[in-house]
Amino acid sequence: MKDLDTIEDRVHCSNPSLEDVVALIAELRKLREESRWIPVTERLPEEMAGVILAFVYQGNRNVTGDAYMNRGSWWSFGIEITDPIAWRPLPKAPEGG
Repeated sequence: MKDLDTIEDRVHCSNPSLEDVVALIAELRKLREESRWIPVTERLPEEMAGVILAFVYQGNRNVTGDAYMNRGSWWSFGIEITDPIAWRPLPKAPEGG
């Protein structure tokens, strides 16, 4: 993200280079891919990897921030989730203290 801030500062100058604009676009594409919801029909996360999960329960769409797969089943807070829709990786922890 620090690189993105540096590139963005350079693009906001009066005459950004094509290289700066291309680098910013590449970084934005990477961020978009990292933050998108991944349908469970498209692919699944690694076993036991913590993820954010969208699922249906009693006809309502819900989201949990502490889900994982174990032996092909989805779990969150010790409860099995039987109707998952999509998932996304957990964000990285903030830097610093």
